[in-house]
Amino acid sequence: MEQSLLAERFQLKAYVETREMPEYALVVAKGGSRMERAGDDEQSRLSFVRNGGGNELRVTGVSMQELARSPFLRMDKRQIVDRTGLQGRFNFTVKFGESVDGAPTLPTALQERLGLRLVPENGPVEVVVIDHIERPSGN
Repeated sequence: MEQSLLAERFQLKAYVETREMPEYALVVAKGGSRMERAGDDEQSRLSFVRNGGGNELRVTGVSMQELARSPFLRMDKRQIVDRTGLQGRFNFTVKFGESVDGAPTLPTALQERLGLRLVPENGPVEVVVIDHIERPSGN
């Protein structure tokens, strides 16, 4: 429905294609994962809290696939792909900040506190390619 509205209103012509682009692989760091397994009855929940100069990521009942897809790990708009091989759901809270305020950066906090790493690599990423678009005409 949205696609037909955009096509009608903006004369939008677009398609999805796969391109080789920079991404991050979420992997288990040396020493293994240090995350707590979630109970079967826990609902999936991700929240991001900004506390003054620091940040806190609170995760309850979340799979690694859900974590990788979450916008909270995206540092520079790269897609994140789960390559941990970890099954099940996990709970954790991780505090991080900018390197200037004394708190560890997100990649450092992930590695030191959770046993996870974000590894830069190239891989297939789906992108939307816009062939044509116009300003909308008056109603």
